[in-house]
Amino acid sequence: MEKKLHHSAAYYPELWELDQVDEDIALMKQAGLNAVRIAEFAWSRMEPELGKYEFDWLQLVLDRLHDSGIGAILCTPTPTPPAWLSETYPEILLINKLDRRMTHGSRRHYCYNSPTYRRLCAQIIEQLARRFGRHPAVIGWQTDNEFFCHVEACYCETCKAMFQRWLKEKFGTIENLNHTWGTHIWSEYYNRFEQVPLPVPTATLHNCSLVTAFWQFASQSMVNFQKEQLDVIRAHSDQPVTHNAMPPFHHLDYDDLFADLDFGAIDAYIPVEKWWRAIYEFDWMRRKCSRPFWVMETDTSWTGSVASDNDPTPRGFTRMKGLTAYGMGGQGVSYWLWRQQRTGCEMNWSSVITAWGKPTPGWDDVRTLSSAMPKVEAFLFDAPVPRAEVAIHYSNRSRIMLDVEPMTTDFKFYDTWFDDGYKPLFATGVFRDVLFESALVDGYKIVYTPFLPAIDPALLEKMKRYVEQGGTWIIGPMTGYRTPDHTVHTEAALGALEAFAGVPVVFSFPVNQQPVKVKLAHGATAGAKHWAFSFGDLKDARSLGEYTSHPAAGQCWGYEKTIGKGKLIHTGAGLDESSQTHFLRIILQSAALATLYDSTWGTTVVPRKGNSRQGFVISNWDAKGGRVKLPHPGVDLLTGRSLSGEIRLEPCEVLIVEIK
Repeated sequence: MEKKLHHSAAYYPELWELDQVDEDIALMKQAGLNAVRIAEFAWSRMEPELGKYEFDWLQLVLDRLHDSGIGAILCTPTPTPPAWLSETYPEILLINKLDRRMTHGSRRHYCYNSPTYRRLCAQIIEQLARRFGRHPAVIGWQTDNEFFCHVEACYCETCKAMFQRWLKEKFGTIENLNHTWGTHIWSEYYNRFEQVPLPVPTATLHNCSLVTAFWQFASQSMVNFQKEQLDVIRAHSDQPVTHNAMPPFHHLDYDDLFADLDFGAIDAYIPVEKWWRAIYEFDWMRRKCSRPFWVMETDTSWTGSVASDNDPTPRGFTRMKGLTAYGMGGQGVSYWLWRQQRTGCEMNWSSVITAWGKPTPGWDDVRTLSSAMPKVEAFLFDAPVPRAEVAIHYSNRSRIMLDVEPMTTDFKFYDTWFDDGYKPLFATGVFRDVLFESALVDGYKIVYTPFLPAIDPALLEKMKRYVEQGGTWIIGPMTGYRTPDHTVHTEAALGALEAFAGVPVVFSFPVNQQPVKVKLAHGATAGAKHWAFSFGDLKDARSLGEYTSHPAAGQCWGYEKTIGKGKLIHTGAGLDESSQTHFLRIILQSAALATLYDSTWGTTVVPRKGNSRQGFVISNWDAKGGRVKLPHPGVDLLTGRSLSGEIRLEPCEVLIVEIK
């Protein structure tokens, strides 16, 4: 992919008369777009009947785009099988957990494990890639669209048989499965793998190990489905391939999914009131794939399907989030969508232009972002985002386990990881990376691991070496108390993690309606949250606080211990937000970090550093304006202003500052 910033929108020419293409392209040029994403829902236009392929319309569109200097991310059309396919091969239709077969319509109504569906997908992708794999307009590919969005798993007989085979490959013998899962509980003992059920509704709850294993199988099945697509694309095209991740919805393991991809992509729909969640998504994308990431979908002003989900965003917000996406390591920003849908169930979603070809409320922000890009493009490529000094773990496997077994009635993993894990760290002002479990940790001064119920042996060994060689590992709340097979440790509350730490757990207990208080070592009192562990027999460890209320009054809440050249900091429960932020800030300040920035909440600072150029990207997200103390004087490349010391930002203002 060409080394440039891409500014894009999702384009659906299959829904319109082809004589409108020239008008669309002319308006795209006015808006400053230099790319589109195309064809993810166009199977019925590409193959109106089985084996009858019609690509001339797409050829015309791609030719016109190329002639106008606009590139295309070409998508595989597999999220939406056409009606003839659903009618001819009803076995490809997904069956939900209530044993109801999906009817044709909407999207993602297919079983991704169906051999028939996989064969037909391979055929249409083969035709598409043969025809356009070397087309000069194609700058990249996208597989399918938002895997696991809307529906996550199929419960058909094909999936059941594949799940049972998957379990056999995993455990080898049924005796190993029975022993690992403890299946004599409730007489769930299995004589053969063919007896293992899918987790469909039953009288009460299924075995947690069964449900967790099923979701891991479903995730791996989708990874395999994508792998088949990648093999076909790469046989005919050298352009990089991605998938547009949609993490709020589901249990897909992006660690596995992205391992096969050339660059990461995220669909980031960002409400102003939850703006920090977008920052996590950019932190998350930046470290996974070999190339800079794309924001493959974002709204121009509001979202919605048959009803809108939010009010129009403030003036300047769309420009700001685009510039910040580039500033945080992105190479592409793409809107959903270019022209307002005139039919279907998403007609009220914001777009760049209306169905009748006129500007929308987001038009001005799109244009001003386009005009800003040439001013900063060279700097952003010359001064990439450096590796952070601090990292936080995120785990889709943990999401599966804590959705299966949330531990307390108010716990929701996705919200809690954001609000009680990531947000307090973010609020300290430190620049940070978000890591998958498989990521390397060498070079980070601090790694924070909250809400990771199962630490597999490979991760634990990696973190042991990290600490022994000089790193600081903060083990956050609700971490290490289950095995990877979703069972309870029997040798100690935290298993091998506890053996490494050398500090035993005394009690493990829920925090629901009854308040549990903690007196911290620095003198403050805080409220514990969700699920708590208390520690005893500290020996050579230093206490960081103790519980002051039942059932662990007087027992240790957290401790710090030197191991080798490094340090282990272990907290037994999360704290209320302000206390957790203050606790983390004390640790970070003691580490003498270079990227601990002084800014008001709602204003972010991202470092950029290359061989000859360096600076910062500073953005106001909460649309209230903010303040930041600039670490070094510099020049704002967007306006030419010289800046130093404490500066104020207007609502949704962005500064891209080069240190001079």
